Amino acid sequence: MPRNFLVLALLCLSHTLTHAQTPLPEASTSRKEPETAVFTSLEEALKHPKLVYKLTLQNQDSLPTSIAKLKNLEELDLSGGRLKTLPKEIAELSNLVSLKVPRNALTQLPEDIGKLSKLQVLDVSSNHLAALPLSICRLISLKSLRLDSNQIHELPVQLPELINLEQLTLVANQLRKYTQVLSAIPSLKDLQLRGNPIPRLLLSAQELAVTPVFEDLNMALAMPEKVYRLQLNGLLELPKEINQLQHLQVLNVNNNLLQTLPEEIGQLSNLQHLHLVNNRISSLPAQIDQLTALKELNLGMNQLQELPEGMDKLINLQRLNLNGNRLKALPASLTKLENLRALNVMENQLTQLPEQFSRLKNLQSLLAGQNALTQLPEELGQLTQLHKVSFFGNQLTSLPASIKGLVHLEELDLEGNRLLDLPEELGELANLKKLNLGGNQLTRISDALGKLSQLEKLNLDGNQLTQLTGKIGQLKNLQSLGLFGNKLTELPAELTLLENLQQLEAWGNPIESVEADMSKLKKLERFSVQSDKLPTWNKQILQNQLKGTLVKPRL
Repeated sequence: MPRNFLVLALLCLSHTLTHAQTPLPEASTSRKEPETAVFTSLEEALKHPKLVYKLTLQNQDSLPTSIAKLKNLEELDLSGGRLKTLPKEIAELSNLVSLKVPRNALTQLPEDIGKLSKLQVLDVSSNHLAALPLSICRLISLKSLRLDSNQIHELPVQLPELINLEQLTLVANQLRKYTQVLSAIPSLKDLQLRGNPIPRLLLSAQELAVTPVFEDLNMALAMPEKVYRLQLNGLLELPKEINQLQHLQVLNVNNNLLQTLPEEIGQLSNLQHLHLVNNRISSLPAQIDQLTALKELNLGMNQLQELPEGMDKLINLQRLNLNGNRLKALPASLTKLENLRALNVMENQLTQLPEQFSRLKNLQSLLAGQNALTQLPEELGQLTQLHKVSFFGNQLTSLPASIKGLVHLEELDLEGNRLLDLPEELGELANLKKLNLGGNQLTRISDALGKLSQLEKLNLDGNQLTQLTGKIGQLKNLQSLGLFGNKLTELPAELTLLENLQQLEAWGNPIESVEADMSKLKKLERFSVQSDKLPTWNKQILQNQLKGTLVKPRL
């Protein structure tokens, strides 16, 4: 060991030992330790007021005004006491971020509470509050306000001034109507209102998710005011008594042996989600059109041959699943569902889509695969909000030029049709990411396909292609290219430009030449090619090129 290194090591060791033996002065106590410590005694906290950042007090009968001395206090938890009031001095805790006073006996909050400008969390659930002070609307940093299990019957109209409020829970109060004040809170994401005497109260998806799921009908009927979600199994029929559950909003009777639905189902005026998948239902009662609050209707895998004309009365319906039935036509009334976002009619016997299908202006997902469609309406291009479309397994021979109007389309599945050619307008789908054209009768690919700059997956398997468009190299984002089972004799040099390509399936083609330099496809993970017609020199070049990729060549 060099002498100078040994001397340096000894000096460092001496310095370390010297400082290790020197006690730290008390004044150097960092803020990090007090921040993590939680004081549980007010008496102890007042002895060290500058060190108190978190304070938890239980079984409090009262809160002394001396609490104001804790100027650095950030979190105050007074859960589970007998407090009837809070001192106005609590407003002097200018650094307070969280104030929790649930399960006490508060009848009011101090008007000065609005001075807590840094407060983000306020929990006063399970008290005796009948109203809120107007000053609460000045808590502009507030993110969570819990007011459950009080006696609040009215909310201040200034509540939307809480611009950062994300969570507001008002479960089990005395609110008698849904006020637009709640809708006007700009950042609100989680609103809970169940247990209030509000007629026809529809719960948000977030609130429904935290309600219990009843699985016994008799138990549900014994406490109907608490039943928001019901799931039943082993049914041969749905009992008429279901109409007693007037708060019911989610009914799941999937995988039963139901053949019909009772007329009484139309009396469930608050029902938002109805799941009837995998039953034996052959028709729907006319009263189904009374479910005007319905947002989701799932009738997949039944035996429906037709739908009632009154479907247009389901004005709030957003998702309709009819896959796996025996429908030969869709009623014209279906096109009046202006709020419909997703329609699944796969695996039916449809030969055409209804006239005025273009009325479904808000439709984002259309799944109509495995039917008997021979053509698509020109009006299809007017459904400009579509993101996902599937017509696989039909009998389409062409696509309408209006398809260019689907400007937001990201996924298009046309596999297993009889397409002979593609319209030039297909290249106008600037947001398309997945295009499935497998199993058709295409003999050529238009140069317009090269304009799909966002395309990530392109399936051309099982067609009659003899060559690829020279513009294919423009698909810079392409990750997967399927060419299996065509009549290609070469893989052109333009494939070299697909720098993001990860998968290239070219098996089942009589490939005689690979012009592409595969060594430049650095992200390639899978590559298949039938090499029996490749000359030996081309095989050797290909093997050498693939050594620089993630693919292990097997030629």
